[in-house]
Amino acid sequence: MHNSLAYENDPSRRWHWNFTVTLGANAKQSISRPLMHSTIITFLFTVMLISTLSQTTIAQNKDGSSSNLVHPGIISRVSQHGLNLLADYLRTRVQRFMRFSAFQYNFSVGVPNNNVEISIRSLDTAFFDSGSFNSKIAVIVPSKELIWSGSDFRASINSLVQLRPLDKRDSSTPLFSAHVPLKLERVRVELVLGPSVNQDGHLRTDVRQCRIVSGELLYDNLIREAGNFTSLVPLIHQITLARLSEMFCPVFVAELGPVISNRLLNTPLSTALFDHYFLNYGLTNAILYQPSLSSENRTTTTTETGDGSGNGSGIVLFHRGNVFGILRQGKTRINDFRLPILPQPMVPSNSKSAAKRMVVFQLSNYTLSSLFFWMDQYRKFDYEISKTTVKDKEIAAYLKTECGPKDICAGTLFPALAQNFPNGLVSIKSRTLTYPTILIERNRINVQVESRIDAFANYSDHNRRFLTATMRAKLQLQNTTFVNYVFSAELSIDTFDITNVVSLVDGIDAGSIEFLVNALNELIIADDMRHKLKEGVRLPVLLDFEQFGPGDVHLEDGSLVLSADLCFDELCKRTPANELGKQSRENGGNTMSNVDMDANYYDSV
Repeated sequence: MHNSLAYENDPSRRWHWNFTVTLGANAKQSISRPLMHSTIITFLFTVMLISTLSQTTIAQNKDGSSSNLVHPGIISRVSQHGLNLLADYLRTRVQRFMRFSAFQYNFSVGVPNNNVEISIRSLDTAFFDSGSFNSKIAVIVPSKELIWSGSDFRASINSLVQLRPLDKRDSSTPLFSAHVPLKLERVRVELVLGPSVNQDGHLRTDVRQCRIVSGELLYDNLIREAGNFTSLVPLIHQITLARLSEMFCPVFVAELGPVISNRLLNTPLSTALFDHYFLNYGLTNAILYQPSLSSENRTTTTTETGDGSGNGSGIVLFHRGNVFGILRQGKTRINDFRLPILPQPMVPSNSKSAAKRMVVFQLSNYTLSSLFFWMDQYRKFDYEISKTTVKDKEIAAYLKTECGPKDICAGTLFPALAQNFPNGLVSIKSRTLTYPTILIERNRINVQVESRIDAFANYSDHNRRFLTATMRAKLQLQNTTFVNYVFSAELSIDTFDITNVVSLVDGIDAGSIEFLVNALNELIIADDMRHKLKEGVRLPVLLDFEQFGPGDVHLEDGSLVLSADLCFDELCKRTPANELGKQSRENGGNTMSNVDMDANYYDSV
């Protein structure tokens, strides 16, 4: 069976099989007559079709969406602390729907031995002990699943219990009818959550199963109301207990299922960063489950044993983490995943400080390098300094080859310019020779950029190049921040080296060019560099809650580790995180109530 399925899913093999059968059928006839012209055309068409299908399969494996990359570019993690926050939010959801008598059940069971039919229908919720209700989410490693458990559920639901003769079910007069409260004590509800990765690398978290694990129930005053039917009271309790999951699970699944699907790990495959760049969130591997339960005791969470910190427990995701561009061909938009670099082996960070946070993101050299590669493709590291590009008139005046005796310009700094190019204007162009390379170290993030510098003199309707040189600049990412799921930094030139100088003007050499680059950096380049990453890199929303204050930025060899805590509702008012989330609330409104019941919230992005 396995071979059959694999066989049918391979397009090239399927077409080859069909062709072989056709050829075999024709082979019997080929003895008596030659191949017809139409048969030859059919043969050629089939061969071309097989080739096209094969090339399509190869192309799909190269576009970054269908191939299985071995190494991720980004590793993300939701710790037990983050799962606890989601569990707390689910607790508020249970409290909310219990205020509105959400439980609606109505069923009948025939009892032939007693010739009666027992009917039970809910009326309204009389009482719910919200203070004793507990909500937890735990990671089950052996079965690779998450389990939400709502324990110590105590409630009283007014119910209508009726008995009717089994042979006269349509009788309008019941044998017995009573309004009695159904009291529930120490009920434990569990939702088995199944995060799964699709073939395209998209992940969703759905509810696989709902079950009532334990609990007690009692129809209060039912014995007193039953009269002659007292002997049936134990049977009524038994029937209710057997149907407890059917009575309550639909409500928990309907009320909590969309919340879990939208708020936990339901991220889009990609997101727009800034300008022309997009970040690929697709997953390369299955989810890694880090234990919070022992396999022997599935109902005991980490927070109930030990110090309650939950350190080491959580779920880990492996993202492709490559930045890509979108090319336009007419009205068609095509994702361009081409990169000259490949991801390197990467393991989850063991940072103890990050482990204490609710969410952690680990960015590799590969992710940042792919971003800078596409920035370079759009000439973000090329510069032209000329009269037309410099908006400041005072700075533009420095480009003159001649100026007044009390003024400073290029001609006063390099007199040979005035002699060779009188009444001219200098323009300087810089373009990268190769894409920038990124190296993340423990104390800094270095960006290496190699550029060619050309200088021109525009005079007497002539534009003459008088200088070429090579510049190797080392840039650094400084003032890094992680706020509202966005990593931002300022880019600055740390050091640079000038080589391969070819000058046609006396007095202009490597030293003078270094002086010139320093001056231009102070006047123009530094400010532009500082704002190149102003929009930042937006990370995938693992838990859809507000970020609780600024996150931590930690550097390791080869990776950038970002970690943060989250909050919701009143929890966000404890710190300035309330102000940090102001923009997101203004843009999206009250997302806590908007997205919870939309099962396709992220799928529509």
